[in-house]
Amino acid sequence: MNGTVLAVLMALQATVVTSFDAAPESTSVVAQTTSDQSEEPVITEIRQFRFEFANCERTRNPESPYRCNFLVENIGRDSVPISINGDVAPQRTSYIVDRQGRRINATMIDVAGDRQSFYGTAQAPPGVPMRVSLFLETVPVEEVSYIELYCTAPRDPGQQFSATFSDLEYEVD
Repeated sequence: MNGTVLAVLMALQATVVTSFDAAPESTSVVAQTTSDQSEEPVITEIRQFRFEFANCERTRNPESPYRCNFLVENIGRDSVPISINGDVAPQRTSYIVDRQGRRINATMIDVAGDRQSFYGTAQAPPGVPMRVSLFLETVPVEEVSYIELYCTAPRDPGQQFSATFSDLEYEVD
């Protein structure tokens, strides 16, 4: 596919099929789930949320030249708020790890259009996927191998949890 890097994901938990279009301002896709796979895309479900990794890509923004995109869906019965952390504190920041083991913290997060440095928050109605983007100030040296989205659900007794993706494998066409 003209040198496009494709990703086959192996997450920690369940699998389902959803779709995601690359954001229009991207210049090149670095990683994405393959569209011609016979298997369903791998996603992570935790608490009452389904997190699907869509892709990682370079952007035209010099302050945040790299981002990873996700769909997040409330699979519960009631509408609830969810916050996903950007650059809050080292132990509570969403981040990626590249194949060289470098941890790269998020500098900004966009949750359904709420783009913030510290965290993005949105009301999550049941069954409605929301676009989430994790922005990074550094482009990974090699492919992304692990992603952690640090989340807070204010109405949940446990409140804080992480959605993680690991064992990301890449095929170059």
